[in-house]
Amino acid sequence: MTKSAPTAPPSQSIHDKTGAYITRLGYYLLWFEFLRMSPSYHLAHKYNGGGWTAADQAASPADFGKVLEVYASLGDVQNQRFRDWWLARAFDAFGTFGKRPRVERLRHLTPTDGRSPYFSAEADDFVDNQWQTSGQQDTVIVAIPLGLSRRQIAKSINAILDKSPGSELRTAPPKYPLQATNLHRHSYFRYLYALWVRCAFHDEPLWKIGVRARLSGTYSGRLDVDADKDRNTKTEDKDRLKILSHRAIDRGKMMSENAARGVFPSYDKCPNAMRFDLETLNKLRVARRANGY
Repeated sequence: MTKSAPTAPPSQSIHDKTGAYITRLGYYLLWFEFLRMSPSYHLAHKYNGGGWTAADQAASPADFGKVLEVYASLGDVQNQRFRDWWLARAFDAFGTFGKRPRVERLRHLTPTDGRSPYFSAEADDFVDNQWQTSGQQDTVIVAIPLGLSRRQIAKSINAILDKSPGSELRTAPPKYPLQATNLHRHSYFRYLYALWVRCAFHDEPLWKIGVRARLSGTYSGRLDVDADKDRNTKTEDKDRLKILSHRAIDRGKMMSENAARGVFPSYDKCPNAMRFDLETLNKLRVARRANGY
């Protein structure tokens, strides 16, 4: 099998490294988990040394080249922990290149400094280094008398910012940027969890999946998956849970297949999405848990 990229030293930050930084870590954890559920991505893993067959060749989607391209960047997700995968793979794929913009302390100016050349040197050093490597962001340089209260300082800075022209951070986009403008992480996790439950209980009716996945605070609590048939007579609740479960599972599938093509988060219909073998995907998940992955 293809060897995974070597893991980074344990001391490396999961947010920053030389030349790149990353925000919204939780969404990339979700990306990692959705990749684990993608049949297209699993097929790419097999293609890269995990038992490729003629049947796999016949089953490969029309845009399999795109999936292989993503696999070349993100690699194996089945056989390693998120942190190890993250440190080995993430910055080249998800990083915003350049140093993270931050507020800088230039100098503590005292009466004895006056027009000290050191102050000018430090300002020049900021412009030549940190300002350049963080993308030459529009920046306001202010002098803060330390004798003022923090409240007075904050009020004065806010007044200065109110008078300053608006500006957005200028960044070099990552190879695989997050897609959504309004990111709903908790909803995405619900779709992932519904897909996990569906794989674990692939022979059960959809309303039971809705109960197990707790998709509705109203309907899930009124039905019991372990009760006898006579206690589960609320057909309207079952019908509603069927609809909720079908939608959540379908969105989970599309998010998995889109993730395998470098598009996340998105539950738009993936034209070349593969069929989900729920039993096989559940076996992979059980194996990962047994191995601590």
